[in-house]
Amino acid sequence: MELNLEALHSITLEDVLKNVQYENMRLIKDKAMMQAQLDKDEELLKILFNKFPDAFPESLRKEDDDNGSRNSQDD
Repeated sequence: MELNLEALHSITLEDVLKNVQYENMRLIKDKAMMQAQLDKDEELLKILFNKFPDAFPESLRKEDDDNGSRNSQDD
């Protein structure tokens, strides 16, 4: 397996920082979701669902879309 040095040199510090920031935000979101579930914090779960619906299992998203419980509430 060859190492492509040209591709490696084309990665900028800005690219690395963007990836680190994205990963940090993902970890913060995941931690907030887990903490909300542990605390049974429905208000935080609603906020997280509205901001990151794709992070929730598809079965929950479908159920909420069908009965409108998440989509009809205002923040």
